[in-house]
Amino acid sequence: MFDFSSLSKFFSLRKEIQKIKEEVEIKGIKVKVNGNFEIEEILLNPSLDEKTQQKILKKALNQAFAKIKQKLFQKIQKDIFQK
Repeated sequence: MFDFSSLSKFFSLRKEIQKIKEEVEIKGIKVKVNGNFEIEEILLNPSLDEKTQQKILKKALNQAFAKIKQKLFQKIQKDIFQK
């Protein structure tokens, strides 16, 4: 038998995950990502050379994605495993 209650919970959780945002700024380079692991914004620092910007951008994106992963883990743990 199909459980519409579980499906409803899934879609509700999915909507909440989409709202999760994380922003990281390092040396004037700022990135913003969401719970779908989509990059919403990148702001570069024109006073830095290209190679430095690339290294910092990579680091900032990795930090933002790590924070999103942590928030998702906590959300899923709270909403699914503790009920």
